[in-house]
Amino acid sequence: MTFLRVPRIYGIIAALAIGGGCGGGGKKDTSEPGGSHETAPGGGEGGEGGGTPGAIDAGVALAEPDAAPPRAPVIFVIKNDGKTDLTFALDKGWGGSIFAYSGKPPKAKTVLVFPRYCTAACDGSGEGGLVCPTCKEADDPKERQKEEKAETVRQVVSAGGTFELEWDGQVLGYEKAAKEVRGKNKKCECWKKQPAEAAEYTVRACALRTAVGTGQTSKMECVEGTVTLPVAEGTSTDVVLTFADKPPVKPGKGHK
Repeated sequence: MTFLRVPRIYGIIAALAIGGGCGGGGKKDTSEPGGSHETAPGGGEGGEGGGTPGAIDAGVALAEPDAAPPRAPVIFVIKNDGKTDLTFALDKGWGGSIFAYSGKPPKAKTVLVFPRYCTAACDGSGEGGLVCPTCKEADDPKERQKEEKAETVRQVVSAGGTFELEWDGQVLGYEKAAKEVRGKNKKCECWKKQPAEAAEYTVRACALRTAVGTGQTSKMECVEGTVTLPVAEGTSTDVVLTFADKPPVKPGKGHK
């Protein structure tokens, strides 16, 4: 009788050995030739071992690996199809380079995409929590021009290059700041974000085109694109702003 019980004991030992190999921290994944590695219970690694990315395992949410960040509602795609560099002077922010408007001149309605220079959010969420920042600027126009030339913050888009700038699709509305935060700056205005009115908007961008050769001067160039607002929730749209060299002017009558 003892002889007949031996296979059953072996079977129990084998079952315990298998159970010990599969239990505990995780499953062995030998799907890769020549090797094995531990995976979290339930698969763990995006699709291997029967797991599902982002699934809930034993009450713990597993983060989806390498998930790309969501795109902004609006992307300004600035393309430089010219022969020289484009330069955006940004010491005073993007507000001086890009804005938008609805309708057509002279009845066009301008909306602010980015804040005006030396202004802040009314809720104090800006840098340092200030609502009325203090910015020194020369009163003399010639001195201001010199200051602008000395600006150091720049975004350069090389010839043939592309630069993408994100926008949340909301416009900025300005109002007089509350008395308790104005201090000595009685004219201080702050901004609040608000949804844009439903309409088609023209986006205008301006940048400095580097001179082609010596003896020539760099010139300001402006281009336009369009976008329909508001953008549907969870979607993103590109506004392509293409800066290209102007075609040569054809000689008129009497010119050779």
